Amino acid sequence: MSGGAVGGVQFTFHSFHLEDHHDYLLITENGSFARPLARLTGSERPPPENAGLYGNFKAQLRFISDFSISLQGFNISFSGTTACC
Repeated sequence: MSGGAVGGVQFTFHSFHLEDHHDYLLITENGSFARPLARLTGSERPPPENAGLYGNFKAQLRFISDFSISLQGFNISFSGTTACC
């Protein structure tokens, strides 16, 4: 997302069920998964997460799984936001 009044992106979680401590959803706003903005696991639905998109930043998601146990996964949506992280 880019342009105008959009200063970032907000991820809203509608459902979240991953194998705790074995499957993860990582969110980054600078392309570095070594230090993600969020590292989410388990079955507690996370609160909305804001990622800033200033300069050359990109909001990226990465799903990591050990493939041993499959749960329902996650359902998220995103929208532009003028609020900074």
